[in-house]
Amino acid sequence: MANDVEVINNNNKRVLEENGVQTPRKKLKGVQNTADRNPVAILNELRNGLKYELVDTQGPAHAPLFTISVVVDSQQYTGCGRTKKIAKCKAAEQALKSFIQFPHNCKVLPASCTNNTKLDFTSDIFETSQNNTNNTHIKDTNKNSTSKHAVMLVNELYPQAKYHCTETTDVFATFKITIEINGQTFQGTGSNKRIAKNAAATSALSKLLYNGQDQLPSFGAAIIRQSAITCEEQLRADSIGRLVTERFASLMANDAFHNRRKVLAGIVMSRNSNLEVISVTTGTKCVSGEWLSMTGANLNDMHAEIVSRRCLQLFLFDQLLMLTNPDEADKSIFEPKQGGRGYQLKPDIAFHLYINTAPCGDARLFGPTDVNVVDRHPNKSSRGRLRVKIESGEGTIPVKNTAAIQTWDGVIQGERLLTMSCSDKIARWNVLGLQGALLAHFIDPIYLQTVALGSLFNELHLQRAIYGRISDTLQGLSPPYMLNRPLICSVTSTESRKTVKAPNFSVNWTVGQEAPEVVKTGTGKPETGVSRLCKQVFARKFVELCKSDLKPVTDFHVDDVECYSEAKELSTDYKVAQDEYGAKYHEVNEDPSATSAFDNQS
Repeated sequence: MANDVEVINNNNKRVLEENGVQTPRKKLKGVQNTADRNPVAILNELRNGLKYELVDTQGPAHAPLFTISVVVDSQQYTGCGRTKKIAKCKAAEQALKSFIQFPHNCKVLPASCTNNTKLDFTSDIFETSQNNTNNTHIKDTNKNSTSKHAVMLVNELYPQAKYHCTETTDVFATFKITIEINGQTFQGTGSNKRIAKNAAATSALSKLLYNGQDQLPSFGAAIIRQSAITCEEQLRADSIGRLVTERFASLMANDAFHNRRKVLAGIVMSRNSNLEVISVTTGTKCVSGEWLSMTGANLNDMHAEIVSRRCLQLFLFDQLLMLTNPDEADKSIFEPKQGGRGYQLKPDIAFHLYINTAPCGDARLFGPTDVNVVDRHPNKSSRGRLRVKIESGEGTIPVKNTAAIQTWDGVIQGERLLTMSCSDKIARWNVLGLQGALLAHFIDPIYLQTVALGSLFNELHLQRAIYGRISDTLQGLSPPYMLNRPLICSVTSTESRKTVKAPNFSVNWTVGQEAPEVVKTGTGKPETGVSRLCKQVFARKFVELCKSDLKPVTDFHVDDVECYSEAKELSTDYKVAQDEYGAKYHEVNEDPSATSAFDNQS
């Protein structure tokens, strides 16, 4: 075996000449620079599917002058030349100069235009073969994708770009890369420098080369979505994820112990083009069955996205109470509805949810390495099922495989507490709204406009989980309720998988609060007192709303009820929509008891 290795190695060595002089190594050709590249090739990489048209032909037959035009971003550019190929290159060069600022010492030349020394300018053979090549390329690749990676394109188009790298304390995004191009700054984060650099470059190209309504291309990456997303929507999703991550880092800058997290979530409010972080939360566990409270003193579900929604509800309570103060009424996000009863959001206000990973349940049932945009097994029995979280464990199980409906005394005795999965709860929010039954006495339902994920993004599975599985059966909801279909997308700076142990605490912060609150997931309470997000606090704020001068939508008076659950039952429109939603889920799951265990879930 050793002799075989020696023979192979000897064959790879350069042969020594008879005169003792060894042949020198051949020099490798340098990487082709932008200045040596055909502008038509560069333009086709950035704008696929362009059509070049022959506009005019002038001059004598032996020396014609061709004029060719191309339309890029609704703007026409022309080029003239002695051959159609040269004219085409000049038209592409003019188009490139309109949205790419080249350095003074860099000029894009039609280098490949002079390669064919035997070109017959009277022949259309070149034009036909070029068009056939382009058409074949478009058929073989995605219309809005390029084979080049984002970093390569940035280096070619903006050779004066400057990269800055810094390390962070976040284990999920260890490196932060900043790119400076023409006075603008673009950021990207990742578990290694390569991922962070690619994220920053993608952000830069999306803003510098494409209009807001252009479809976002994929730069040398696998296609992970089937529907189109505009550059403006992607940039907004990136801003939402970055704002939530940065706010959490600033809140926990002096608390390294509680800075540990596995799932991070947050809700961001947009007012026109301005973004404001409303809530930042962490957590992956539910309360222990022995700490269940009949007085609403504990938090039951402390998964990050669920706690973020409760933070938003607290924010909505405070915004409604601002209407009772004439000095602060104009600052509230609510305004009275026409007719004098109830309140609605002011125009141009929307809410967006960010989660650093896919929500547990139906949205996370796929292979992380599966990049297919088509589900090969859409009719599997596991698709679209209601699922529950298990006490003292991670992950979810289908409802149909559980035992009978859980009872209070059974859980107290030792039966595992079951809690609705996050995917099912988000699907519920897309029908009943984020506000809940109590706030529905005063305001219209509030829906999410965007759901952005930081990792484990699969468009088909997420779409099915949060609204797709009931879109065919849920029809004719009583207004103002509807089936909401938020924009779903992944941020550019994704997080990598880390095998870290989930901490036994949940952190929550709502805008207007000075410091975050830390809740023990085993008990559902902070170190002292009760959580500011528990049902007791919400009940007190609801009573305060009822005793104010605000006019509710429903015929409701606080003296008519004795407990928290009765107040929720008297929200008539909400209750009707909830019953319709539950009935449709019975049809989807083919199990009459599938949702009955969750009727009192908040």
